[in-house]
Amino acid sequence: MDSKKKVLLVEDDLLLREIYVEALKEIEDTEVETAVDGEEALSKIQTGGWDLILLDVFIPKLNGFEVLDKLKESSQGEKLPLVFLTNASDEEGDVRHVKDLGYNIIVKSEITPGDLVDEVKRYLVIFGQSV
Repeated sequence: MDSKKKVLLVEDDLLLREIYVEALKEIEDTEVETAVDGEEALSKIQTGGWDLILLDVFIPKLNGFEVLDKLKESSQGEKLPLVFLTNASDEEGDVRHVKDLGYNIIVKSEITPGDLVDEVKRYLVIFGQSV
């Protein structure tokens, strides 16, 4: 059995995606895969086996909320180890909307790559205990 943790990073911004992937490589025994739009994310999420999904809210084809809606339609939206990513501020309502859906959110504009690594480690522990 593979002991590596699998993280899916859904981020359409090439620079951020590269920075985040490079930072997440620091986490021992963790494999990071990426998706650049909602359709690719949906397809990869449906394959299953993810220890953590980092899902950007604003992505092409299907936004993060639409991806979640489609997963719920197919009953795969239950107990997903999912954390939303956004650049939006609280004023735009996305943070509140994500929390209303029962998920956590990381505001990209408020963290450094090192902070992201710490958050991902924390979420891997949280989801590892509940899954």
